[in-house]
Amino acid sequence: MIGSAALMLRMKLPLLLSLLLGATAACSSGPNSADSCDGDKCDAFDLPESEIEATPCDGVLVDKSGRGIQGKLAGRLTDPLAKLVFRSGDDCPVGFRDIMEKLTKAPETDGFSCDNLRTMVVSETAQALQQETNYRAVTALDCEQPAEGIVPPGFGSQPPGILFSLFGVRAGDDLPDSVELIAFDKSTGVFNYYETDGREINFFGNSKDMLKGTGSAGDRRCAACHTGGGLVMKELASPWVHWEGDTDTPGADDLIANNEDLLGDHSDGIDMEDIVRASNDSWNQARLATLIEQGNTQEILRPLFCTVEVNLESANSFDDGTSKGTADFFNLSGTVYNNRLGFGGLNGNSEEYDAILRANGQTIEGLPGEHIDTVFSLTTVVPGEADQNYINLLVEEGIIDTNLANDVLSVDFTRAIFSEDRCELLNFVPTIEEDDLNPKTITEAILAELGSPATGSPADELKKNLENEEDQSQALVSAFDEACEDRTETESITFSKDGSSQTMDVPSVLRDYMRVVSLNRREATNLSVFEFPQTMPTDSQSVASGTRFHPTTCELTREFVPVANTVPSDPADPIDESCCRICGPNSQACGDSCISLDNTCSQPTGCACEG
Repeated sequence: MIGSAALMLRMKLPLLLSLLLGATAACSSGPNSADSCDGDKCDAFDLPESEIEATPCDGVLVDKSGRGIQGKLAGRLTDPLAKLVFRSGDDCPVGFRDIMEKLTKAPETDGFSCDNLRTMVVSETAQALQQETNYRAVTALDCEQPAEGIVPPGFGSQPPGILFSLFGVRAGDDLPDSVELIAFDKSTGVFNYYETDGREINFFGNSKDMLKGTGSAGDRRCAACHTGGGLVMKELASPWVHWEGDTDTPGADDLIANNEDLLGDHSDGIDMEDIVRASNDSWNQARLATLIEQGNTQEILRPLFCTVEVNLESANSFDDGTSKGTADFFNLSGTVYNNRLGFGGLNGNSEEYDAILRANGQTIEGLPGEHIDTVFSLTTVVPGEADQNYINLLVEEGIIDTNLANDVLSVDFTRAIFSEDRCELLNFVPTIEEDDLNPKTITEAILAELGSPATGSPADELKKNLENEEDQSQALVSAFDEACEDRTETESITFSKDGSSQTMDVPSVLRDYMRVVSLNRREATNLSVFEFPQTMPTDSQSVASGTRFHPTTCELTREFVPVANTVPSDPADPIDESCCRICGPNSQACGDSCISLDNTCSQPTGCACEG
């Protein structure tokens, strides 16, 4: 049986599977009532036009969700933006300034009210160049909503009511009319996605719609980036290369001060991280409930098998103005294998790292040639926190357990992201009835579908993992870490520095590590969420698709290598699940990362642990 929280969500599902009109669960019937119900279900999107209230935004708010709503739309929506702006008064503002003015002046309406306006600024160029450039501004507004909501009491902080995203803004220019908007509907636990070009407003659907992917003719356009249905912050954890928090962004103070009436107070990446984490905590509850109701077991388990979202992480090293590489600790957990399986890294020094970057021809597109690295070095692509959070929820609700999760993640484990071999195994997950969603039944069902796969194949690897009651994932990762440490061979590289050609002997394992980093960056740029070439470095390496570390030798390979049942477990050395990262002998814990013993930590205590 699944856990009590999921049971509570399913009990609410007749009211929660679609957007409701009323702020409470009560529904009344009658002509011209927007809250009419069909049986036990209140679904405003399915109601006829005659039962939807007229609003000032009828004909201006356009449905691009793929639902095919031609007429009244605003009257079907119950988030704070719809309630206080689109459905109130006698005007329908379509530009950012007019929307914000109406919203901030709106009186409390049926329990809806908003305050605490603040703005976070992000720029891929201003911090690197240390000068004013252009920015994206994310403005958050907290809103009270009367509905009990899908989030269980005491679950944690609530998402803000409304987020506004402005693009290409400069400190001395007028803010544009065009803006992207995301509003949280507490009654359903979903986010509604909007955009205005200053003439009309598009509604692209809600979080549940995003799970369907993009549609034709611009329908559900936001799903290209919001692939998991929730909020996205590529750099979720400190140190932030492009958000403020660890460093200040030149021009950000002026931008916000010049537009205080529209942007509110000046906030930073710390606030944004809190917003995104709380929001995805909340949405994943509704996401799981929705997928359970739909009965598609493959979609319920997809984030365990496949990469849905990614994040960026950077080394917690000092800012050297990006004129040279400064990293001296290289995380294997996250970058190479999922940190659910363990923690480890490679030690090096910044001179070797800088030489490798130069030999690889690393640059940041659109910036002057001296900028060979991001402000905080070694920006890598790692599994998305939203996916990890969702997997945790599957475990908490008893749908899977840690052993089942590790059995899946141990297949092709040296590719934490973008593993086709592991993702294709999702095809062996059959449809399982809701009451049977538990680790035992899921394991047995997958084993039945696997049958007798080819020896040494990914399917055979998964079968052996599932049949072995002992979890060997940590032992496999530990053996891999040791193999990487045992690679002591060096190679000579040539590079240009300070106007001259130089050579240096560097560890071969670090060169291979940077090849994997380069490939992951290249693969990530195929994702729509990476809109700007300056987000992370590029280089001149040619690394073949499918390249990964061999799971037992730590050499590079392009082939899948089976390792099930090859390494004995070591129960005497359990992993400390409270640690997100274990620092090696030549590094020290600092916040959520590891830094050189020579550096001074400026971060508050985090989840990194001393080795």
